[in-house]
Amino acid sequence: MDEDGVSVRVALRVRPLNSKEVLERSKECLRPVVGEPAVVIGNNQVFTYDYVFEQKSGQSEIYDTCIKDLVDVCFNGYNATVLAYGQTGSGKTFTMGSNPSSAYVDKSDLGVIPRVITELFAMIDAKKATHKVDLRVSFLELYNEDIRDMLNPESQTGGSLPIRENPNGEVYIPGLVEERVRSGEEMLQTLVRGSLCRTTGATLMNLSSSRSHAIFTVIVEVTPLTIPTQGEEGMAEGQAASTVRSHFNFVDLAGSERAKRTKAEGQRLKEGININSGLLALGNVISALGDPKRKAKHIPYRDSKLTRMLQTSLGGNARTLMIACVSPADTNFEETLNTLKYAYRARNIRNKPVVNVDPVQMQLMVLRKQVLTLREELSRCTCKGGSFDVDRLLDSVSSGTGGGSAGAAAAAALGTERGGAGSEAQQEKISQLEFENQCLENMVRKLQRKTGDLQAKCRQLEEEKDCLMELQLATAGDSSVPASPRSPSSSSPRPSSRPSSPSPLATARSSLGGEEDVTRRHMATIEKLNHLLRESELKRKRLKRKFTAAKRRNSLGQSQSSRDKEEDVPSVIQSGGEGESEADSESDSEVTA
Repeated sequence: MDEDGVSVRVALRVRPLNSKEVLERSKECLRPVVGEPAVVIGNNQVFTYDYVFEQKSGQSEIYDTCIKDLVDVCFNGYNATVLAYGQTGSGKTFTMGSNPSSAYVDKSDLGVIPRVITELFAMIDAKKATHKVDLRVSFLELYNEDIRDMLNPESQTGGSLPIRENPNGEVYIPGLVEERVRSGEEMLQTLVRGSLCRTTGATLMNLSSSRSHAIFTVIVEVTPLTIPTQGEEGMAEGQAASTVRSHFNFVDLAGSERAKRTKAEGQRLKEGININSGLLALGNVISALGDPKRKAKHIPYRDSKLTRMLQTSLGGNARTLMIACVSPADTNFEETLNTLKYAYRARNIRNKPVVNVDPVQMQLMVLRKQVLTLREELSRCTCKGGSFDVDRLLDSVSSGTGGGSAGAAAAAALGTERGGAGSEAQQEKISQLEFENQCLENMVRKLQRKTGDLQAKCRQLEEEKDCLMELQLATAGDSSVPASPRSPSSSSPRPSSRPSSPSPLATARSSLGGEEDVTRRHMATIEKLNHLLRESELKRKRLKRKFTAAKRRNSLGQSQSSRDKEEDVPSVIQSGGEGESEADSESDSEVTA
C-alpha cells in the first residue's frame, strides 16, 4: 500500500429490463463502451468506473472479478467492505444475496454473501494445519434511524442500540450480538434467520422493497500456529505468534425512491423520507471525501447513523468496494443518472487500511522477542562457569516478577554460579566499571557547578545592562534642555561638594573584583555619565537665574518711554552682562560652598 492509501473501487451493474418495464415499452438509455469500463447515458454523457457489468453478466463473474481478492485481504488482517447502492428495484439485494431465500437458490444465482461464506471455510480448511481461525457474525438493520439487532430481536423493546467509538477511532455497537459459527451451513442459517427479521414492504415500484439499511458483518480472528520442535527455536517461534482481527462488512442499502412514483402514504412515506435522508447524508460524506478542494474540511459523519456506522469503510481503515446497481429503462433516467454521479464521486475517496493486531498481543510479542534476545546473549556469554544454567536463571527471574526478593535471589544465584575459574576476571571487570562510574559522576558534579557559576555571571551582566539603559535614558532627557552661552570661567566642570549616591553597579563591581575588562569599561562609562549629569544640573541653575534677572529688567523698562528705551539699550545690555557675571559668580560661590 502506498503512503496516500488506496482508492475506493466502484463496480457498475446494469440489470436487464423487468416485466413491468417491458409492458410499459421502456427503452434502454444506457449503453456500454466497448473495451472500456465505461457507460454512456443520454446525450453522450460518459462515466468511467473500475468495473462495468452488462446485463448478461452473471453472479459468478462479479464475484470472481472484484470480490474474491477481498477474502484473502481479510485473512491477512485488513478490514473489507462491500457496499451496494442504487434506486429501489435495481437489484441490490439480489446481488448481495441477503434475502431469506439466498441459501436455497440455484448455484449460479448465489449472491455475494453466500459465495464469500463458501470461500471463507474453504480457506479455513486449507490453513487449519498452520493457523487457528475463529469466525463470528453479527446482523443489524437501520430502520427509521433506529438500530435493531436482527439476530436477537426479542431483546429490544422498541429502543435503538447506541453507537460508540473506542480510543482507536473504531465505531462499534454495544449490545450487538456476535454469534460464533463453526461451519458454512451454520453461517448461512444465521444469514437467513436475520434476513427474515428485516423490514420489507410493497410499493408501486417494487413489491418486496427493503425499508431499512442492513449490515451483515463477519469477524475473522486468525492466529498463526507453529509445531514445537526439540530445542529452543520451536518454542521461540510458538511464542512469537500474534492474532490479527478483521471485519468483513456487507452493506445492503435501501433504495432511493421518489414519492410521486412510489405513491407511498402514511408509514411507507415516512420510511421513504428516512431512507432518502440517510442516503443524502451519505452523499454529503462522499462529496466531502472525494472533493480535493474540501480535503482539509470537516467530514459530516455525524449527520446520520448510517454514515456514522460506515465511518471506517469510507475514508478509514478498510478496503472498500461499491457496487452501483442501475436500471437501463428510460423511465428511470433521472434516478439512474443520479446513481452514476453518486458512484463516480466515490472513486475519489482514498482509504488507509492497516493490519489490525490486538495491542495486547503486540506488546506480548515485543516482550517475548526481548526475552529471546537476552537468552541468546546469555548463551554466548564467555565469563560464566561450567555450572551456569541459562534456562534455570530465566525461569527464576520470570517467577520473581511479582516481587523483588525472587529477583534478588536470582541475581545472587547468578553470582554464585559464576564462581570458579572466571571469578577473578569477573571481579576485575566489576571494579573497573565501578571506577568508571565514579569518574563519570565526578565529571557531572563539576559540570553542574560550572553551569551554576555561568548562570550567576549571566544574571549579573543582565542587571548591569538594565542599569546602563536607565542611565542613558536619563542623560538623553537632560541633554534636550537648550544650553545658553557661558563665561570662560564656567567652561570647566567644578567638583561638587554634595555627596553623590553610590553607583548601582557597586555590588556587581565588588562581586566581579575588577577581573573582567568588560565590567571595568562599564564602570568608567557610568562615571562619565554621572559627571555629565552634574554639569547638566549646574547649567540648569544658571539658566534659571539668568531668566529671573531678564524678567526683572523687562518689568523695569516698561515704565519708561520709547525714547528713553533707545538711549538706555547699551546700559541695559551692559547691566545685563554685569548681572550675568554676578549671577555666575554667585552660582560658582554656591558650588564652591
